[in-house]
Parts: sequence; structure tokens; C-alpha cells
Amino acid sequence: MQGSFKLFESGMGVSEVTRTLVRDYGITRRSANLDVNWASAQIVKSMKKYEKTDLLGWLITQTERVYIKALEANQLSAAIGSLNLMHKITIEASDKRKQNPFHGNYKH
Repeated sequence: MQGSFKLFESGMGVSEVTRTLVRDYGITRRSANLDVNWASAQIVKSMKKYEKTDLLGWLITQTERVYIKALEANQLSAAIGSLNLMHKITIEASDKRKQNPFHGNYKH
């Protein structure tokens, strides 16, 4: 199980981690999926200690990396998708926050 966690930390995606576990450790795809699920749960648990701004910065950086790699590989749909995601998590989220400054049971 620790192997799948380390593979995620190295930057591999879910399908790549699953393939690597099956190939390198000789386990079944089902076992590899269980390991991936465990590692994903550990990652989610570890995120609770971070501030939202830190996670947002990490997400933007990772999305930018995907954008650059997609452009280099001439995968324009993936590049546009990355730009769209960055727009949603930055500009649209900021605009939405400005429009709704109050939340909860606030009454005029």
C-alpha cells in the first residue's frame, strides 16, 4: 500500500499508478485498485492540515503543468480544459465570492 502512495507523490495519475502496481508487483488489477483507493484516502486525510490558499496554489501550479505539457504534445483540447479549470478556480470563484458576501441565515 505504501508503494501506491509513493507513486502518487511522484506525480503519477491514477491509471498510471494502477498499471505500475500490476506490472511491477504482479498483483491483480482489483488489488491495485484497492491500493489506489487507500492511497487516495490518505491523501485526502493529509489535506486537512493545509490552508485553502495553499491547496489553491498547488492546484493552480499542477493545472499549469498540465497546460504546458498539453501544449507541447499538441493536445489542444487538454490545454483548453486546463485553462478553463484555472479560470473557474480563480476568476469565477472570486467573482462569485464578491456577489454573495453574506451566507447563512443573514436577513436584511
